[in-house]
Amino acid sequence: METREVATMAEKLTGNARKSALAKLPGWGEVKDRNAITRKFTFSDFNEAFGFMARAALIAEARSSSGVVQRLQQGRGYARDA
Repeated sequence: METREVATMAEKLTGNARKSALAKLPGWGEVKDRNAITRKFTFSDFNEAFGFMARAALIAEARSSSGVVQRLQQGRGYARDA
């Protein structure tokens, strides 16, 4: 039987701690008037976008990020055409 490491919940960053952490992550930023972060991804076509989404979902599931997987399963992931 294979065993896997289960990640624990990360500490939620707020205020200056979040701003400092985001400054180290190119492309990421805070969402104005919300307790959220954002990053825009651009893909050349549907296949590339779908592949990215599938890989992200598999990684999230492997890390037991059930909230992420649940939102994707419920269609609450957010994607827009460029």
